[in-house]
Amino acid sequence: MNPKARSYDYTKKTDVVHSEILLPKNLSEQLDESDIELDFQRIADLVEIGETTKRGKMKSSARLAREWVLCGVPELTRAENIELFEQFAQQQSEEQGVLSMVFVHDPTAGDDMATTKAAAEGKSMAAPDPRNIHAHILLLTRKLDVSSDSLLSLGEKSDSELSNDERTRPVVPKKLVGTIDPETGKKIQQGRGLCSNSEWLKNTRKQWADILNERLEQKGIQPVTHKSYKDLGLTFKPTKHLGKNASIAERMGVQTEIGKYNESVNRYNHNQLEQTANSGITSSQQQIARSQRWIDAISTGDAYIQRQIEQETQQEKHVNSRIGQGVRRRAERQRPNPYEQQLKTSADNRKQRATELRERTIIFDRASERADRNARYRKPRINGVIGEVDRLTMKTALLFSSRRNESSSYTDRQKDILEQFANENSLVTGDFREDIRVTTTFFSDADNAQTHKHIVKLINDPEREEQNHSKTSKFEAESDLNKSTRDYVDNESKTSNTADLSVSIAPRRYRRP
Repeated sequence: MNPKARSYDYTKKTDVVHSEILLPKNLSEQLDESDIELDFQRIADLVEIGETTKRGKMKSSARLAREWVLCGVPELTRAENIELFEQFAQQQSEEQGVLSMVFVHDPTAGDDMATTKAAAEGKSMAAPDPRNIHAHILLLTRKLDVSSDSLLSLGEKSDSELSNDERTRPVVPKKLVGTIDPETGKKIQQGRGLCSNSEWLKNTRKQWADILNERLEQKGIQPVTHKSYKDLGLTFKPTKHLGKNASIAERMGVQTEIGKYNESVNRYNHNQLEQTANSGITSSQQQIARSQRWIDAISTGDAYIQRQIEQETQQEKHVNSRIGQGVRRRAERQRPNPYEQQLKTSADNRKQRATELRERTIIFDRASERADRNARYRKPRINGVIGEVDRLTMKTALLFSSRRNESSSYTDRQKDILEQFANENSLVTGDFREDIRVTTTFFSDADNAQTHKHIVKLINDPEREEQNHSKTSKFEAESDLNKSTRDYVDNESKTSNTADLSVSIAPRRYRRP
């Protein structure tokens, strides 16, 4: 079939803990009706046949499948991670209308092949990271067709495999396809009317992040984001993927070029984090106060309208009371025809109340529209400010949790203060990620941030805190010196007075004549 095809033996790979074939709903129904069962070998043979020419050669431009590598969450169980992997794969199968395959790797299961091989050769190698549970999701690039005689074959390409031009080209009526476009002078081709490839990729990343965050929120774990550093407004640099060979070399203690590059990027990102935190966190309290004022202003909008209504109601009662008093006075002064006067007064009152009611309605409508406009105008700003405050709070937690690192700029005295503060407030859990989560929750409380604002200042600007501490220590030392000097002078003065007194009261000696 394909003489240049190569075979790989993965039977000794024991860290594959789960494998599954997932089908879109319509394809699954067709296979059930045709009584067709699929396995991995049959799928591989079918794909290879479909991408092989009549001469028995594999197409040079053939793409057999599209692979997604998903990173699991070590805080979740293996079963929970597998469930999330399959949820993403099933979602992609339904959207693209293609078959998908899920392969889950867990380094805590079985024996690592590289470690076993190194041990057999008498070499030492570090164990793989036990947190590296991940999945390889393979989606076929073509849809499967089931013929009337129950035969399977590869059909048209899925939407993900179309060119950017084919995806974004608008959908036109069939009668226009092939005609000449009068504006461009080219033949009109049918399109799909879809988003661009880059937007589709971002949306797919967001789908996986949404699936993860829904479960992480239930577990009380910090959410993840699909956005890049640039989209988040961060100046961080991404690291490079080590790959199989470089990863094995690093585990054997051999530093690779990619490893060196990643270390430099990590140092750069750490410095950027400290600079951003030092420049932005110092004004976080002011930003929180401003955002709170915005929130209070919006929340009190309805209260303002309610007060307006109450004031207008009270004014209406007061006017009705005054009108009633005036009617009674006029009735007492003029009694020619009380029924006619009463009827006239009642009609006038109704007209006046109707006019006042219309005016109050207009005032209320204007106030409501103004409050709605203000709320719509201020909501994006408030959300932006709140998001900025959350980001700054997260950076404060990262700096606080990294206080023990040798690269931190804290002095020994400051580290002792922060360590004592962490112990007093139960911010030490023994796990770095858990420390970040607990610290973020602690500083997200406005009361805690206000009560311990001196700690917040120390975390974000240790150099200034050290300068203030030095100035305070110097001032206290000078104060103690001045006090000692005054005490010494006072004692000298007292001694001198005593000496004079002793001289003045000493008995005189008689001189010889």
